Amino acid sequence: MSLQIPRPADLPPGEAASADNAGISRKGRKGIGIMLIIVAVFNVIQVIVAFATYGRYLALITEGERIELFIGVALGILFILALLGVGVWNLATKGTTLKAPLVVALVVTGFSLILDAVSIVDNLATTGRLQGYMVIALQVFVIVQAVRVLRLKPAAVSASVALQETPQAETPGMPTPRS
Repeated sequence: MSLQIPRPADLPPGEAASADNAGISRKGRKGIGIMLIIVAVFNVIQVIVAFATYGRYLALITEGERIELFIGVALGILFILALLGVGVWNLATKGTTLKAPLVVALVVTGFSLILDAVSIVDNLATTGRLQGYMVIALQVFVIVQAVRVLRLKPAAVSASVALQETPQAETPGMPTPRS
């Protein structure tokens, strides 16, 4: 039994798919990074509006409630910084094939989606107004893009190039191409 090694001509053309995958990955990571930064900015605006609206009532609540509020705000600020950091990380790695920024973007966006959905439902129940649904749409976009980029297959080009670059073995009775 002999080892069957495919010739480069037998392999499916992978160069076009590789270029397409690289373009999809680059554009997807860029979109994810920009959208995460936009979501972070929307969350900053939400915190500013909340303090501008309800800041005058801080003197009316007890010290324990005030500490609880400030802990929540501090955690919110840390979360906003996480959104910004992951967005910048995805922008910085747009030319690579690293999966970690995409997975972290999925986790952070999923968590943000849950928090924002709870906030929207709470706002709808208390004020009767539906606000903040645009952030949900942006987060769904980030999740779809991250899954799309994560599902890209490794290019078949690497196998094709590897076969073309390997020296052909000298076999008796077989002519070898000379350059």
